[in-house]
Amino acid sequence: MKNLIWLSIVALVSFGCVSGNVSDNKAAASAELPLPAGCKTPDGMVLGADGDIYLSINQSSDGFKNKAKIVKITRDDRFEDVITLSVLKESGVASPMGLAFDSAGNLYVADNQMFGGHAGKSRILRVKFENGKAVSCGAVVENLSVANGLAYANGKLYLTDCMVDFPSNPVKSIVYVFDVSKLDESNPVKISGRSDPHVFDRLTTHFKHDWQQVGADGIAADGDGNIYVANFGEASVSKYELSPSGKILKKSVLFKGGPLKSCDGLRFDRDGNLWIADFAGNAVGMYDFKTGKVSVVKKSPIPSDGSAGTLNAPADIALRGGRLYISNMNVNMSPHKASPVHSMTVVDLR
Repeated sequence: MKNLIWLSIVALVSFGCVSGNVSDNKAAASAELPLPAGCKTPDGMVLGADGDIYLSINQSSDGFKNKAKIVKITRDDRFEDVITLSVLKESGVASPMGLAFDSAGNLYVADNQMFGGHAGKSRILRVKFENGKAVSCGAVVENLSVANGLAYANGKLYLTDCMVDFPSNPVKSIVYVFDVSKLDESNPVKISGRSDPHVFDRLTTHFKHDWQQVGADGIAADGDGNIYVANFGEASVSKYELSPSGKILKKSVLFKGGPLKSCDGLRFDRDGNLWIADFAGNAVGMYDFKTGKVSVVKKSPIPSDGSAGTLNAPADIALRGGRLYISNMNVNMSPHKASPVHSMTVVDLR
């Protein structure tokens, strides 16, 4: 039983713009976007300045038979390889989750080594580009526990470490913050634990069910530099208002529960609405700041296999050109069942 619970925890730690709002129950056309051969376990996404969507291909669902990498979805929905990621020596794998670009065009990757059997050795990788091509990949932060989500704002990189000091109830998790100008591949930051000077906030998550054993997960920044953190197991999102120096002035809970069973990846649209991937509920929701309510925009029955526009363990979301892109992690984790279909789901919101 302990092994089954541990596998459940491992499977769970998964993570543009649109014109106009979408109300609950509004019909929207959905389509399957199949992943290329050899690409499995899609997770984090980020919209690049070039208009392409960058996607992490984790590969853990088949035991890393193929190497983890970053791909991009072009404006005409073609997949192109970006880079095969540098592996951790101890595990022999990279295990990418959340993604974020900084203002200089560097791509940061949360490398969750718990999937490789080395929790406590997770990293943040930095991918550098020249003339639009990835040219290097190296670790800039090491010794994280279970690295998950990433967000960038005002020269700072924020990361959610979704389980530390585990197993425990409540689950303990941490949000870290780093000055990107001080990150250096030749001298990576080595995290020292809960008292590390890079700690931004500490979270606790009380749970009743095994699938809730994940704390801080998705993370996003709005146009004013406020930070938003998803608490997966509590199905809540908190807002952090910051001083010009980046210190927390106020923390408030936007919502907790409601129509969502969990909160995974987060994304803002250009109208200021916050979109949420609901992994456990097999759904995507949207929080409207004007009404203070969450509506369910897309939901599929459980189980679904990710074909024909259905969802299968949605981990993250991206918005581009009036369309919502959803990564189907497709893992064998309650309440989901892994399927032979490895896909994205695209919802036309126009």
